[in-house]
Amino acid sequence: MVYLISLAVIVAFAGILPPKYGLRQNNYRNYIWICGFLVLFVTAFRGLHVGADSRGYARLYKTLQTYDSFADYYDQRLSNYDLLSSEAGFYFTMWLLGRVFPDGQTAIISSSALTAVATCVFIRRNSKDIPLSLTIYVCLGLFTFNMSGMRQAMAMSICLFAYEFAKRRKLIPFVITVLIAMLFHKTAMCFFPMYFLPAMKNNLGSWLFYVFGLIACLLFIDKIIAGYYELSGEDYSDIATSQGGGVLVVMLYLGAIVIALYNRQILKRKSAQTALLATLTGFTAYIARYIGSDILERISYYYFYFVMLLIPEGFQELEDKEYELIKFFFILGALALYIYRLQNSMFKNFDFYFV
Repeated sequence: MVYLISLAVIVAFAGILPPKYGLRQNNYRNYIWICGFLVLFVTAFRGLHVGADSRGYARLYKTLQTYDSFADYYDQRLSNYDLLSSEAGFYFTMWLLGRVFPDGQTAIISSSALTAVATCVFIRRNSKDIPLSLTIYVCLGLFTFNMSGMRQAMAMSICLFAYEFAKRRKLIPFVITVLIAMLFHKTAMCFFPMYFLPAMKNNLGSWLFYVFGLIACLLFIDKIIAGYYELSGEDYSDIATSQGGGVLVVMLYLGAIVIALYNRQILKRKSAQTALLATLTGFTAYIARYIGSDILERISYYYFYFVMLLIPEGFQELEDKEYELIKFFFILGALALYIYRLQNSMFKNFDFYFV
């Protein structure tokens, strides 16, 4: 556990330094790659007992090596599914890597590499406060989730690249990228609405349409879930998918939303409005799990990345001294919560596979 705590402290370090000692924004952009390398190292070389599915995926990786061609594996194990619902992209990637790297740890390394790079690129391109966004990522849930839900972590990472196409209104590249993500985890289909959020106008009519759309989703949540099961070919109704975030996740969503609405001036910035819309979408999916299915919690994580953008956006309207003070206590609180949660999780016995 000491390795995970050390990582969090290093990531948060730039954020809690007083301004006269802190890094400039240009140096933050270099700092993020240092932190990204540390995140990659810690997650890629973790022991197979760390994370709910790590050992299973390492075992699958070795199994795939027994097939001379991927077509043989597909015909034997995946032929009952269509191409997208089979999630064949993940299995093909693992099979292909196995041709070159026989060690089962490669499954963990490849997932960690994609996740670390995609997250750092996303934050570097979109965050108004890089150390704060990194702290939110590491300390408040996504970092540990990505070590457990490996296939979904890879799909979410691919969707972060799709978001760049959504910002630039490039529909075809966006759709293709999300479809590729679906080849790793079917829940990625729920990222398609993200294409429309950056284009939404900041006027009463658009907001009413959006809010009533969320309400309609809640009212027809059972039908939406049934439609998802039919499209994906997989029924999660009897599978425990919850990661146990509970009240913490709800409070994080609500906190980010309140900060944004309290500083309504930020909605004049398109980046802030998009982050708020995505956060509201993720929050709706998360609370809907209590009346629908735990799969909605998994779906909400695609939009939780935007909490990392919304909180810094909301803080931007504060005076410099207020901003630094609030950020200081926010980061300390995040670190304290992170340490507390580690002590009561599967990660408390974290160790490296080579130890």
